[in-house]
Amino acid sequence: MNPYRTPWPFGILATLVLLAGCAGDRAQKEGLSLLHSGQVEAGLAKLEEASKQHPGDAGLRAQWLSQRQIAIANLIADGDRARAASRWDDATQHYQRALALEPDNSRAQAGLASVDTGKAHARAISAEMHAGFAALRNACPMNLGKRFAARNRVGAVAADMARITGIFRSTRERFGAGGRFLYGAFSAADAMYAPIA
Repeated sequence: MNPYRTPWPFGILATLVLLAGCAGDRAQKEGLSLLHSGQVEAGLAKLEEASKQHPGDAGLRAQWLSQRQIAIANLIADGDRARAASRWDDATQHYQRALALEPDNSRAQAGLASVDTGKAHARAISAEMHAGFAALRNACPMNLGKRFAARNRVGAVAADMARITGIFRSTRERFGAGGRFLYGAFSAADAMYAPIA
């Protein structure tokens, strides 16, 4: 027997270990490539796969966890920007993607709650404009083809104007930081209030 010849079971074991290491490296490289190309969930899945293939490699696990935290932070920031611009559906999608990666993330949960609050507020003030302000409507009808003389705004008309001014002010303070309209970006609520803006 040749003393330099490796017994075949040991050779197979060594080959399997090397192949497993290559597969882990491949998964890691694929994961990073996917992340850099914007395929966040697929990239993180590959990094997690590499981490599971090498449970003793603390570096791989740390890389997966840190990339996951970076992705979550970016998704939440994207959601915050979309929410500030009244892009409710985009914001919801970003927050939900962050929650898919970390279901208990309080910032993403708060972002979703804020989107729901903003949407409900927009519906409420739009409904109020649609069905309310009867005194103002009667005293100051909208007719873009006619010029009206200045009107005396007292009593119920003044109360309607004060309420609308309050709506504008509070909505801008709560939701309008992302732009010059009621909810930051132009929305249906702005269209509802356009006749008196």
